[in-house]
Amino acid sequence: MGNKHKHYDLIVAWASGEDIQFRNYYGDWEDVCSPPNWIEEYEYRVKPKNKEVFLHVYYDPSCIDNWDYFDLGDRNYFPNIKCIFDGNGELISVEKL
Repeated sequence: MGNKHKHYDLIVAWASGEDIQFRNYYGDWEDVCSPPNWIEEYEYRVKPKNKEVFLHVYYDPSCIDNWDYFDLGDRNYFPNIKCIFDGNGELISVEKL
């Protein structure tokens, strides 16, 4: 019996009904069309059950402990940091706005 395909486990997950994503040229996860091509050089994953979460935060550098959620209702601050979490709660990136 030969070697398993590089994406064997993901192929089985897709055949079982899971949605699959691949990492595009920009490094972002993108839904694949069905059926996937299963290109060996591509990176695939099972699509997380929850969507990515974006958290915009205001940070005041004059006070190191002053982290605050962005809230236009009672403040005139604008977010200057964007945190992105995947559907599993893992931090993907932090970006200065």
